[in-house]
Amino acid sequence: MEIKQTMGGKSTILQIFFIQLVIMTIKSSVSLKLSNDVDVQELSSAVSLFSQDMYWNLANKSDNVLFSPLGIHAALSMTYLGARNETRDVMEKALEIIDIPDPHSAYNDLLQDLKDVIDVKILLSNGLWVNPASSLLQQYKKNVLTLYEATIEDIDFSFPEGPEASINKWLWYKTGINTSSMFTNGYIHRNTSLILINTFIFIAKWQYPFPKEMTKKRMFTKLNGIPVATEFMSYSSIYALKLNAVKNVDVIRVPFEYEGFGLYIALPRSSKGLHELESIITNENFDVHDLFANLRMTSVHLSMPKFNLTATLNFNLALSSLGMSEAFTNTSNFSGMSNTRLRLSDVVQKTTVQFSESYMTTPSFFNTNISIPVNNSSALGDVNFIANHSFLYFLRDDINDLILLQGKYSDPEIQEIIVK
Repeated sequence: MEIKQTMGGKSTILQIFFIQLVIMTIKSSVSLKLSNDVDVQELSSAVSLFSQDMYWNLANKSDNVLFSPLGIHAALSMTYLGARNETRDVMEKALEIIDIPDPHSAYNDLLQDLKDVIDVKILLSNGLWVNPASSLLQQYKKNVLTLYEATIEDIDFSFPEGPEASINKWLWYKTGINTSSMFTNGYIHRNTSLILINTFIFIAKWQYPFPKEMTKKRMFTKLNGIPVATEFMSYSSIYALKLNAVKNVDVIRVPFEYEGFGLYIALPRSSKGLHELESIITNENFDVHDLFANLRMTSVHLSMPKFNLTATLNFNLALSSLGMSEAFTNTSNFSGMSNTRLRLSDVVQKTTVQFSESYMTTPSFFNTNISIPVNNSSALGDVNFIANHSFLYFLRDDINDLILLQGKYSDPEIQEIIVK
């Protein structure tokens, strides 16, 4: 693991984007019926369980953690669609989808739900790039196009700028973000059979923007007990709050303009209480959704760090620890995808989050004009919620009980995480 540490600079936007890659390398069909009545809630529960499994494997890798459980789960589900026999069984168990009759149709329903959201810009895209030497089965291509609305293209090894350039251009077209460094020249080799990519862009205004004049530097106590000066955003309003949601942990919901989504912060009352909280949420008998239930509207003075963080994580070891090691071996079976012998090579996710006073945007989507509600932001609320030491945070679709993003914030000096 390599951790790059830099102090976060000033930012005027909140920006979240996820780019997930599943790369399958050469080492040497079943038709699905689309169903509109598949229970998306079951899929959401599976993603939540998977999220805590992943977090347990990431928690000790860095003082800061950031990943998108939905993104990695969706990319692996596209791969699972082509898995057979033991490979299918181990992936089904790791993805927590054993009890879901048709998780792929559930994903299709979820895609449609997210498209219908108002006041939030959601861009969800899937893409597959195939080595012309190892073609995909027609039935698999049909299912991926129908259920995941994926783009399918050949890897162009003759492209003058390298085969990576065309994929980077697709990413830029889908996200509106410069992703030219995502695939660097030489990344794709001749033995790369298939690249699967899932992108997710979330763009939303805070319901209560933080007045910039109230952003001040104050001390944040790192997990090791050392204080460091950090910019804090502050505002007083009515927030959903749950005191002592679990033992000595308070939870607040920071709403977006569209009420269906919220950012939840789980703050231990002690600066040394994070490890206990991590043990609670990753316990197999604990339902993480208990953190988000039964919050009460309360007058609160909220103060939270303004921060930027980028994480590039390799999930190979984490997935192997969940029983998926067979999918990375030469005996893996993806015969529902291709007649060519395939195995998982790397499962990599890149996630970036930027929290600031106004909202999340990129220049091509929103202008930067904002309005501030007529709330008395100078008066303190009945409860002070000051996130000045280590905490967990969750970006959540409350309509579907779906965790879109999960992270840990313990060290303001770490701006980039790389786990190889």
